[in-house]
Amino acid sequence: MRFYAGKLLELVGILLVGVALLYGIAQDSMKLELYLGGIGGGLFVLGWWSEGRARAGDG
Repeated sequence: MRFYAGKLLELVGILLVGVALLYGIAQDSMKLELYLGGIGGGLFVLGWWSEGRARAGDG
């Protein structure tokens, strides 16, 4: 189950980074673009870490 939760976090993180880039281009708002991009990147890394632990058999 942890594997699929990690994959879901990765997907949400990638989508959030994409939305951040599109929003930053459309609205010319670098501050919000970096904020959303950072959150998306953090979610992706959290999912990647969780997925790796699940594959290794720790969870």
